[in-house]
Amino acid sequence: MVFLGQERNGSLINPVGSPQIPHNPALEEFSTNMGTTPFLGESSSWQRTLDRAVPAVVAIRFCTVRHFDTERASFSVATGFIVDKEKGLILTNRHVVRPGPVTAEAIFLDHEEIKLWPVYRDPIHDFGFYRFNPADVKFMELAEIELDPEGARVGVEIRVVGNDAGEKLSILSGTLARMDRPAPYYGEDEYNDFNTFYYQAASSTSGGSSGSPVLNIAGKAIALNAGGRRKAASSFYLPLNRVKRILTHLSQGILRPPRGDLQTVFKHTPYDEVHRLGLRRDIETVVRKKFPSETGLLVVEQVVPDSVSHKILEPGDVLTQIDNELITEFSRLEEKMDNAVGGSLAVTVERGGNPLTFNIPIVDLHTLEPNVFLEVGGGVLHQLSYQQARNHRLPVGGVYVASDGYMLGRGGLHKGTIIKSVGQKETPNLEAFIKVICSYPNDSRVPVQYFTVADRHQSRLSVIYIDRQWHSMQLWTKNDALGLWNAEDCPPPPSPAFVPKATPVKPLISPMELANEIVKSMVMVSFHIPYVIDGGSSDNYLGSGLIIDAERGLVLVDQNTVPLVLGDLLISFSSTVEIPAKIRYIHPIHNFGILQYDPKLLVGSGFQSASISYESFAAGDDVFLVGLTRTDQPFCQKTTVSKIEELFIGEARPPRFRAINEDVIHLEKASSCVGGVLVDGNRKIRALWASYSSSEKKNPTESFEIFRGLPLYLIEEIVKPLQRNEIPQLRSLEIELWPIALSKARDLGLSEKWITEIETKYVRRHILCIRRISAKTDAFSKLKTGDVLIAINGIVITSFREVEIATKDALSVQLTILRNQEELTLEVNTTLLTGIGTDKVLCWSGAILQNTHRAVAQLGFLYEGVYCSRWFYGSPAHQFGLRAVHWIVEVNGIPTPNLDSFVRVVRNAGDDSFLRLKIMGQQDKVSVLTIKTDLHYWPTVLISLDKETGEWNSEKITATKSALNTPVMETETMHNDSTALDLVKQTIEFTKAKYAATNEALRRNDASLPPV
Repeated sequence: MVFLGQERNGSLINPVGSPQIPHNPALEEFSTNMGTTPFLGESSSWQRTLDRAVPAVVAIRFCTVRHFDTERASFSVATGFIVDKEKGLILTNRHVVRPGPVTAEAIFLDHEEIKLWPVYRDPIHDFGFYRFNPADVKFMELAEIELDPEGARVGVEIRVVGNDAGEKLSILSGTLARMDRPAPYYGEDEYNDFNTFYYQAASSTSGGSSGSPVLNIAGKAIALNAGGRRKAASSFYLPLNRVKRILTHLSQGILRPPRGDLQTVFKHTPYDEVHRLGLRRDIETVVRKKFPSETGLLVVEQVVPDSVSHKILEPGDVLTQIDNELITEFSRLEEKMDNAVGGSLAVTVERGGNPLTFNIPIVDLHTLEPNVFLEVGGGVLHQLSYQQARNHRLPVGGVYVASDGYMLGRGGLHKGTIIKSVGQKETPNLEAFIKVICSYPNDSRVPVQYFTVADRHQSRLSVIYIDRQWHSMQLWTKNDALGLWNAEDCPPPPSPAFVPKATPVKPLISPMELANEIVKSMVMVSFHIPYVIDGGSSDNYLGSGLIIDAERGLVLVDQNTVPLVLGDLLISFSSTVEIPAKIRYIHPIHNFGILQYDPKLLVGSGFQSASISYESFAAGDDVFLVGLTRTDQPFCQKTTVSKIEELFIGEARPPRFRAINEDVIHLEKASSCVGGVLVDGNRKIRALWASYSSSEKKNPTESFEIFRGLPLYLIEEIVKPLQRNEIPQLRSLEIELWPIALSKARDLGLSEKWITEIETKYVRRHILCIRRISAKTDAFSKLKTGDVLIAINGIVITSFREVEIATKDALSVQLTILRNQEELTLEVNTTLLTGIGTDKVLCWSGAILQNTHRAVAQLGFLYEGVYCSRWFYGSPAHQFGLRAVHWIVEVNGIPTPNLDSFVRVVRNAGDDSFLRLKIMGQQDKVSVLTIKTDLHYWPTVLISLDKETGEWNSEKITATKSALNTPVMETETMHNDSTALDLVKQTIEFTKAKYAATNEALRRNDASLPPV
């Protein structure tokens, strides 16, 4: 197994985690920690060599801030070394510099941390350069390591100097054993080097050692560490022939050194095999005579489709000459191509024993790499790169999905998709794609034709929903002079937002008469969440809904279909018409919510209000289960109520909504479905066959679905106010109850008086005990878990429903409880609950922050801080260890009890500012971490609900900084062209002015925020 020699992490969003960087088993073949080999008994010569070289070696910490090309958003560590201390140039691997946007810091030998900017990454080979400002290094004298590609020979003793996972320096010894190893293969969808030899030695390098110098005893770098084989001690090193040439250009200020290519992959093949391919003996004789140490020739292995060599060169062609010069090795071939960029070369090959010569244009490799990318709907798109084109045998170009995000993922277009057309308009390139997308209003439904790189021969069709509400649409352009990718906002979407037209629709038809009647009140509901909050277990949901008021468009759903208010909600009628809807109410205790659609969007639909009964079922009752399958097909099944029992759902991790204090209906048998209703013999619907989200007892992070009958008497006090266009008012003691048998209650000290009254009046021989109490409530200060609830306002209580009826309208109630075998009477205030839930979310430094949601308070604690719900890979939150299910209680010593106070503290923090966060964990663990802001790639965005309109709004509350305090690397073009230099400087000054103006506007608007 072959791995890249970097370190860790993986992909998009992590819901839970500890402050430590989590290990990702999925990336096991790409990264491990670097093992430390003791370095004992070295000669004095090696000691002097290392004393000179080690100060030039740095540890690199870098964040890949977006999915791009072959790379995934991540935070990793690696190694680099200074090769030009005057210019501040550091050599490392391409997979460390990254082809896309990246932020990085170098840790020098004296532990100074210095900011890095990417300046060059090679289009093919695994090397790249960062730069730093030499003036920023204050406490040590800079050193550099000279490159000596000619010093590499088999048998040379070497030392590899690198870092151990960013912790400490490691020096590994070895001997160059091979100099003609094929480039390592890391995987079909990964970065793979080609058209070069690699060196090999047994030095056991691994993760964290990427970019380490391979030194000879003279202290010169003869190769660059790049990867290794996991099940052996082999390490692979990149030769420095091309590296030294590129360094010369960069030192002269040339940021795009000429790099040419035939868009052809060659393979070095030994003479015996080349002879079988048809190489003539006379040609072999000439080559062997001129290159007596050579063992083979270069053979065409692959030609990129639609390239300059396509339909000219073929796999199996043996390369013999370039411009009448014999070519046997990669380095000379590349030298010829690099010197001919923009021109052409005469390429001579042997094809089946026949000599052929072609005049082939040499393409500029830099034009084959994506220098711009589009960020839309939370996804990333760019042209298909040369690397991926070679990996998948496709033409360079086209619109490639590097990350699906919210908009594309919702339509089933995932990473590795090539988009061919949008809305019947072809999109051969990114420019055409942007033009088409910008022509559609928000929420428009647009057909997209595409194929995947893994299944190129099958064209697919899907519908995407244009998202210009939740995520910004920006075009990012690479600027190596600044070491940044600069963003430009795309034109706003046309107004108004998309609204579907009124459409005729008929209810579904079933061969069963009862089902035909009931499905006139049933719909399919889909819900998609752009930012997962409140501990959500997924970002998309599907279930059935029941129309309870067709005139007003009110629909009843369970909370495993619509768990929160943040998201896009669609209701499907008979699989024919799909219209948007809004969330009117999410019940804070029970497993249901009320939605509302616009009935005017349905023409002559035949859909009607359900015939409902608020009576409850009893065990043994015959019922009809009428439901919808996942394909929206109705069914009807006769079954029997097996029991009515108290529902218990264990606590999930991270905490999320779970229904409590609820009696649910169990059936003897039930068909698989996405939801339905339970109908009595009079064709009245008495219960919703609802989906509940539960969690594994042994692994609370894993969720699963169960179905139970939800009695409709629970919805009555919520539906009636909504029908009057009023906000339901619900009060609760905020306690979780659980029944215990009278026998156990007697052991706890319950008097015979109460036991006799319960036995006389009630069928169930149990009483309720307090299992949990929500934090920050009056009940929390007066009641205790384990208290036995005997009566409310003097009336004996034995069921959840009795408690709810007694408290739902009361400001306070008198409780009779049993505690420590003693009866107590307490006056306890109730709590007013809302049906909105979380209505404000902050995206800050790559973390999704919110006020603590109710599911956490139910666990019995509630910290005065801002709750971290999720975090993004490659963000400052990822790099510095801000994890989910933690609270930020202070920033720089200032308390942040809620989201408003947190915004007031951080909104004026500049870019690259270190903030000290006091963090509280779920088990009362206090820790302090520092986090460095990155407003350029991770601006602060506030997403809030307008409660009057029901619409969500996004607001960027800190300015995105494009070039502030970023030293410009002056290029040769700038020296020769004052206009180019002036343009860069004007861009920086304009950005500074824009940033200052934005901050001034924000400062003036500070008064609009609640006080801390």
